[in-house]
Amino acid sequence: MLQTQLIPHPPPVSSNDPIWGDTKERIANGRVTPFLSNYMSAALFHVARGEIAKSWAKDVHSPFSEVENSELAHVAQYYAVKVKSRLAAKQDYLTSLIRYLLGAAQQYPDMDQKLVQELVKGYTDTGGFSKPFSEIARDLGFPRFDTIENNPFRLLAEMPLPIYFTTSHHDFLEFALTQTGHKTPVSEIFYWGDHLDSIESIFDKNPTWEPSVDNPLVYHLYGRDCFPESIILSEDDYLDLLDRLAELRYQVKLADSNIGTTQRRRNDIPPPVRRALSGTALLCLGYGVYSWEFRVLFRSIIQSTGEGRQNRNLPPGICMQIEPNSVDGLQGNAEEIKQYLQEFFEGSYFRVYWGSVEACVEGIWKRWTGAPPAKANP
Repeated sequence: MLQTQLIPHPPPVSSNDPIWGDTKERIANGRVTPFLSNYMSAALFHVARGEIAKSWAKDVHSPFSEVENSELAHVAQYYAVKVKSRLAAKQDYLTSLIRYLLGAAQQYPDMDQKLVQELVKGYTDTGGFSKPFSEIARDLGFPRFDTIENNPFRLLAEMPLPIYFTTSHHDFLEFALTQTGHKTPVSEIFYWGDHLDSIESIFDKNPTWEPSVDNPLVYHLYGRDCFPESIILSEDDYLDLLDRLAELRYQVKLADSNIGTTQRRRNDIPPPVRRALSGTALLCLGYGVYSWEFRVLFRSIIQSTGEGRQNRNLPPGICMQIEPNSVDGLQGNAEEIKQYLQEFFEGSYFRVYWGSVEACVEGIWKRWTGAPPAKANP
């Protein structure tokens, strides 16, 4: 079982405010696109980044060191090879998350313990869960926040934005959008492999569909837990995703050069998503700089659009990064590491926000509304 450990929430320390000066107008016109990481998986259990991977590594008897076992992609790669099935590894990981969640739920005095026991008994009797992790978390009231101002998902959901990106496998953002009472989100995945063709896409039904404030698109780049086969988890999964993106870029070049023609396939990146990547200010939240989750996203999708965004006079993106040495195993001179990271992101037309996800989102909220979030129950 995961050990309880408070997640560090350091305050912003940069003297140069990276938040856009025209944030209010930009959000009002839907010209901000958030990228949300999988950090909430750790926050659910009040553990630091990497602890879920370490716990799962212990469950599957990974022989590697603690540093290697803190990277989820590495643990998933080991277990997929061991059981000779990437899908089986993904299903085991998601089942482990549910077990961790039920264990955490038992620690809350205000939790519906009857429901918790029913879920535990159902797993014991059948050897599996009838619902995906996201739905069980929602039924148990997770993620749990004392107030709205502490809930970055809800604050982002209240903003008039048509598109949200996420590399999380879970539907926490969709739940937050629904909680606003006036939004009906649409979930979509990136079809990174031919084995995902059976998963329905809204663009199958309506190829010209456009997201809106009332019907925002939540684009899951790394899959959703309701479709275990769709999630990007192991190192091989990430490499397959890179291959698919390279294939799509090659097809675009062929079409542009008139060497050949291509018809949009259902596993292409939809036009609204492409426009958001190249035509809006990007906000990356909760990523570990050296994780596979971030490196593949930044190198293959975000970094490649940096020059185009700069040429269109868009503001630099914002990448939320908490203090060096607090995560990712970074060791050394903290100030030099910070300087290095700032220079790295500036080269890709990004600024760094030194603070927590919660503080960053609340700061953007204040710029948009001119006031802090209301102190009310989420």
